[in-house]
Amino acid sequence: MSTGNLKAILSEFDIPQRDYELEQVKYGLINKSYNVVEKSSNKKCYFLQQVDHNAFKDIEGIMHNIGIVTNHFKSQPDAPEHLKTQETISGANYYKSTAGEYWRLYNYIEGHTYYRAENIQLATEAGKMFGQFQNALDGIDITFLRDTIPGFHDMDMRYEQFLESISGATNARKEKAAALIELVKEKINYVKSIWHDTISTCPPRVTHNDTKLSNLLFDDNNHGICVVDYDTLMPGFLPLDFGDSVRTICSTTVEDDTNLKDTFFDISLFKALVTSFIAALEESITGPEIKMLPRTSAYMPFIMGLRMLTDYLNNDIYYTIQYDQHNFDRAANQMTLFMSGVELLDEMNNIVKEIN
Repeated sequence: MSTGNLKAILSEFDIPQRDYELEQVKYGLINKSYNVVEKSSNKKCYFLQQVDHNAFKDIEGIMHNIGIVTNHFKSQPDAPEHLKTQETISGANYYKSTAGEYWRLYNYIEGHTYYRAENIQLATEAGKMFGQFQNALDGIDITFLRDTIPGFHDMDMRYEQFLESISGATNARKEKAAALIELVKEKINYVKSIWHDTISTCPPRVTHNDTKLSNLLFDDNNHGICVVDYDTLMPGFLPLDFGDSVRTICSTTVEDDTNLKDTFFDISLFKALVTSFIAALEESITGPEIKMLPRTSAYMPFIMGLRMLTDYLNNDIYYTIQYDQHNFDRAANQMTLFMSGVELLDEMNNIVKEIN
């Protein structure tokens, strides 16, 4: 999109009318993002996003949920640092263009991200941040939030989508993915049992639902600043959020690394993460939720690998890819991590028992 068009979008928001430049941000798998820089001071002021309405079918619902959560944070004097939406001239928290594009504007928060935890300090800080964020969400009436992505972590639904993708895939892609397809079919009953045990024993909560390490901002001393990316704020289950954080924080490689022989769970990072996560939640985490934390640590790499494999078989219609086999490489990495999690399950259970 041209600079002129972007500035026209920006003018729809109720912010000081100054001369701004827009710098595209290259990270992120779905939305298009831009830093808004005030030219006179060269200061980054805002963060502009075009929300992908092909990936997200209920953007009004997403922005409704974000409004509920951020307004709740405003009412809490001890709420953690968080993203704040800037209102449009008409008072909404997003703008829909005449072309049907959805835009939102956040305050800019200075910080940096990681794609994998490089040390114990980062894992400890991440567990604390996600635990504190979950604590801050408590008190929101879950019935106020919309289920914007029905079945988001539902293994039964995701497996059906996977089977449909096989039937429509090209022979070349099915042949390339044959070993992964076989692994999914072999392990599906095992992971379905984790899903059903989670939803039958754990209370539904308002959860983030995308707790990867890159959704945390850190300062120059690697102290946590805030949790970002609120697109998936909706009803969910705490152990699944924890498992999703384990997927990126405790892996020895990033999620598209093709070096599979060196891809596994780092148990020392898991111990640091789960210790600080449980401590941050204090009394709000339940016994059944604690019990599920090790199992969901294996579950989440599997379901993410399954979704990436499904997208590969569907000819890459959901996730942004950088090359032709990108989703295949992501899926292979996540399934390798899943197998490592299964192997370490007893050790993870023992760590959680010691903490609790």
